Amino acid sequence: MEDDRYRANRGDRCYFCKSALFRAMEPWARANGFRALAFGEIQDDLLDVRPGARAAREFGVVAPLSESGFTKDDVRRYAREAGLEVADKPASACLSSRLPVGTAVTRERLARIERSEDALRALGPEQLRVRDHGELARVEVGLEDLERARDAEPEIRRRLVREGFARVEIHRYLSPKERAAS
Repeated sequence: MEDDRYRANRGDRCYFCKSALFRAMEPWARANGFRALAFGEIQDDLLDVRPGARAAREFGVVAPLSESGFTKDDVRRYAREAGLEVADKPASACLSSRLPVGTAVTRERLARIERSEDALRALGPEQLRVRDHGELARVEVGLEDLERARDAEPEIRRRLVREGFARVEIHRYLSPKERAAS
């Protein structure tokens, strides 16, 4: 939050965030005997604009999963085979991604998004995003939860009005892969 370029949210916010992360991690990695830093990029990520990946390349951070051709389905399958609890965990992008490009990132906005998602998660949707468009909350849920979310719209609206939203829209969440295909 200290970087004005990150807070400006001009479409390259992730670059500045990841640069700060990698800059902070480099001395730790060296001090602990690591020859390289790695991050969890997968092949599906290559279908989306990922400024953080540019920062990774600049810092020499490796991406072993995408370099090995792994997709999200591959990662989930291997995690399931290994008995990991996270095998079916929904994707959870950074809260800043819920703000439209050009909308300044502030602690208050991020806190409002987090409270809003917590309030709606209690209603049971597995995949959930609350996108903050000022007075409008764009609620995105997975296809399997869309009908239930539309039925619960009055309750969703009540919960989000408490967070300062005047209007609510409910939409199907599209993964980066689905957005690229449409």
